[in-house]
Amino acid sequence: MWYFYFAIGLAAVCIGVPVFLVYWYDKKRKRAFEKRNKKSDDMNDLDHY
Repeated sequence: MWYFYFAIGLAAVCIGVPVFLVYWYDKKRKRAFEKRNKKSDDMNDLDHY
């Protein structure tokens, strides 16, 4: 019966690790994008509203 739990754990790792890496990479890229474009966040330029 241990192989059943092992298979479930292995499937969770195989699904969870890539999902976590994509989430972490996307969050890091978004933070770098916001840091680069901090000046465009002011309210003086209201053309995009």
